[in-house]
Amino acid sequence: MFDDARARHYWDDGGQLMAAFTRRLGLRYDAWDVYFIYAPEARWDGDDPPSPEYWMQMAGKAAPAFDGDGFAREALARLPKVGVR
Repeated sequence: MFDDARARHYWDDGGQLMAAFTRRLGLRYDAWDVYFIYAPEARWDGDDPPSPEYWMQMAGKAAPAFDGDGFAREALARLPKVGVR
């Protein structure tokens, strides 16, 4: 929980969102503590979320283990290079 009016906390009672990501990622275990990067054109139009362009996880072997610096590098590499010198 955060003591900040800008923060929101959502509870996925029953794990429906987790199940949707588990299906999308093709995991044999629950998708939790996962971090995604989506392309700007990604849209959630069906029952399951769109496939992420890149993802990391805290535990498991389906994706790289979470590393904040590495995730930031991946995200920044996908940003437009407009005006960067």
